[in-house]
Amino acid sequence: MFTTNKLFAYAASAALLFSLVACDDDKAESVYPDTEDNTESHFEFITINPYSMYGDLPSISCLTNDGEMVSDIYAQANSTTISKNLGDIMMHEDKLYLNKSELNNRWYLDSYIEIIDPVTFVSEKVYEFLYDETQVELSLYSSAIISDARLFSAGSLSSDETVNNAAIISLAENKIESSFRLDFSVRKVIKAEGKLFVAGNDVGYSRSKIAVFDENNISKESMRIISDDTNIFSGNSSILKDAKGRIWAATYKSTGYFLMCIDPKTEKIVSETPLPSVISSLSSVGIAIDKKAENIYIRCGRAFFHVDANKPETPFDISYEYTSEIVNGGLSFADLKMNNDNKLIFINSISNKGEASEVFELDPSNWTITNKYQTAINSLYIYVAQ
Repeated sequence: MFTTNKLFAYAASAALLFSLVACDDDKAESVYPDTEDNTESHFEFITINPYSMYGDLPSISCLTNDGEMVSDIYAQANSTTISKNLGDIMMHEDKLYLNKSELNNRWYLDSYIEIIDPVTFVSEKVYEFLYDETQVELSLYSSAIISDARLFSAGSLSSDETVNNAAIISLAENKIESSFRLDFSVRKVIKAEGKLFVAGNDVGYSRSKIAVFDENNISKESMRIISDDTNIFSGNSSILKDAKGRIWAATYKSTGYFLMCIDPKTEKIVSETPLPSVISSLSSVGIAIDKKAENIYIRCGRAFFHVDANKPETPFDISYEYTSEIVNGGLSFADLKMNNDNKLIFINSISNKGEASEVFELDPSNWTITNKYQTAINSLYIYVAQ
């Protein structure tokens, strides 16, 4: 049932880019974080405009392995625009899995998972999970592939206490196997040591949680909480896993700002390194780690910081602060990724209507911009091929 509180919850979620609300069309798709299930890819990175802004429809663009930047590649490949809002994007067994959702005419969320070819970007299949059929409302912001054709998916918090917002989905049978309610809005799901580490925010985004599930026993009863007395910074890449399996999160609490390291085997916080004082609770923070898990890079606004991943107790240093090379006034949300050449990839989304977003490649060995690309208007997130 539609309520004023529910409308407020959706609006607040959309404003913070954690939920997905939109219109309709025959085709659809999705969006962002990275996954350890990547196989062969045929692109350097994908950029995503997740929802309608200033009249522009959601879109997916990419830089091909040949160095060509193709704007709105999904629309070109499928001869249709995207009208549903976009959620998570993952690669598994040479297929891209895209999440999307929209409000139906009764103000419940209908959810979709779309599989597309990563070479042609042609849509191959769309799975529908309509609220009127499933009685489960998912915004599918973040997902993880548990096993072949089975996913854990979760999304934004609903104001309706009767609505579940996490589910085990069988694509083989095109059905929701089980579902349960979480008391927080999911931002990202990370797989490690046969477990799912689920990070998100509680009602009102006043506090974050990191919950853990065993992949073979995902239920509300089996959930463990690692941390619920801290907050994870906003930003699509504010929590991630390195090549050694450690989980890192940029956090803040009453005692300060920290880079938290979690051991997924013990599910314990093993270190909390103070972050530079220029970071505030209003900042959007992105983390990237090199392929050897030796160097951690953090982006906050204009500044980039570096610390030794094997000596996280050492102080951060301000390594680079961009100025004229990058257009001012952009909405970046601090999304930061590392490509296979150990170059930092980040996006600057221009806030003015009609201006293209720009993607920058930064070499952290000498802190120079090595490449710059124009992508679709209002692109906010990056998925980098592994």
